[in-house]
Amino acid sequence: MTAEAHLGYPSHFLNTSKPDIVRESLEKGKRNKRRAIDILSQMAEEGLIAGIKTSTLKQKKKGIDAWVYTDHDGVEMKIPFQFKSSLAYALEYRNKRKDPNAVAFLIVNDSVSDYHIRAEVARSVVIWKKLDAGVAEVVNAPV
Repeated sequence: MTAEAHLGYPSHFLNTSKPDIVRESLEKGKRNKRRAIDILSQMAEEGLIAGIKTSTLKQKKKGIDAWVYTDHDGVEMKIPFQFKSSLAYALEYRNKRKDPNAVAFLIVNDSVSDYHIRAEVARSVVIWKKLDAGVAEVVNAPV
């Protein structure tokens, strides 16, 4: 599997016939997504979260970039995350969704530190646990 396929970008999105600004934007998005996944993977290795799994193409189409697994009072939960490059893009995307609270957003760009990203993941996990009124799914089958 190529890195592009692994990150959810079909190879035709990355072809060289695209205008430079589009290719640069896609490359930046791919780099930000890779960074987010690396940080989440480190958090899993450190035991701060139970694990991470990148989304399938079908899930990607539903606006889920990755699943963060966490343990909540002995019950494993999975939280869908969407990675965005700015708060403005996250809010715009969130407002277009039929289910705006069904996905946690993580802002990842060059100006956001790893520390801040890690803190936002931890904050999102805490909020998600508090919203545990059926919003977050209890893991009962592999994705």
